[in-house]
Amino acid sequence: MSKDWIKGFSLIEVLLTLALISLLLASFITVNSNALHLIPRAEKRQMAVDMAASLLEEIRAHPHQLVPGLYTREEVAAFFPGWIESFSGNDLELSLLIQDYDRQNPGNLMHVRVTVSWDGCSEQQSFILATVVSTR
Repeated sequence: MSKDWIKGFSLIEVLLTLALISLLLASFITVNSNALHLIPRAEKRQMAVDMAASLLEEIRAHPHQLVPGLYTREEVAAFFPGWIESFSGNDLELSLLIQDYDRQNPGNLMHVRVTVSWDGCSEQQSFILATVVSTR
């Protein structure tokens, strides 16, 4: 009836086995690429909080590098090389707003606000920082 193809296995059996292996590999790759979506929302929120806190620590450590303005993710990455790469989330959205807190004495006190959004979870933190260079 069925012709021996490879040491007793029929062509149909071999093709079905290959199809099953391909299907399993495809599902494994899909699960790994969507791994961020499998992380619980509370954990994503905590990661956003950690990112914002980490950036605030970088700013406090290097206040002389920042001046008033609104900064994008790319501009922040230029100020702090390696900071964004230390977080694995590629969906990271980031904005940094620095404004004069005391308009009468520009440059003495700055209001710093960090907003981090990661995969649908957003966190905003702010603080007042003394003595930041006031020209961009």
